[in-house]
Amino acid sequence: MTSIIIFAVISAVLTLFLIAPISVTRKKTCYALMVLIPTISLASYVYLFPPAELLPRVNKEQVLSKQLAKSPDDIEIMAQLAALYISEDRLEKAIKLLEARANDNDNLKLQLSTAYFAKGLRYAENGQKEQALGDLQTASSIAPKDAPFLPDIDYFINKVKAMP
Repeated sequence: MTSIIIFAVISAVLTLFLIAPISVTRKKTCYALMVLIPTISLASYVYLFPPAELLPRVNKEQVLSKQLAKSPDDIEIMAQLAALYISEDRLEKAIKLLEARANDNDNLKLQLSTAYFAKGLRYAENGQKEQALGDLQTASSIAPKDAPFLPDIDYFINKVKAMP
């Protein structure tokens, strides 16, 4: 953010020094410079410091999948990939990834229960009571006993049971 402020100040100072001497004699040139200098300054700023939307996106899934293929026992990489799947609402993929290794690590158990919890809520929103109840109960049974969302799971299990 400070770099754009520096560019704005440089643009303003440059504009003043170039326009002040000719402001009386060449008004049209003065107006053109008042538009061109800030425009060129802004364009150069965007060129030197491109916004994140213009940068090429790194496919996190590909990077993490390659890392996991190289070291399939790395629980941290598996947890990061599962968290990515959960954040992108690709719950089935997260569940498939985590089910084999969830018993090895509480973090993986927590993520697996999060995936089942989210999947159960999705079923509940669509009115699919049996599937919702099954996934919510699976989330409750998998979750570590100190999981922060266990009361929420129990709350939604009771809500789903009360559904018509």
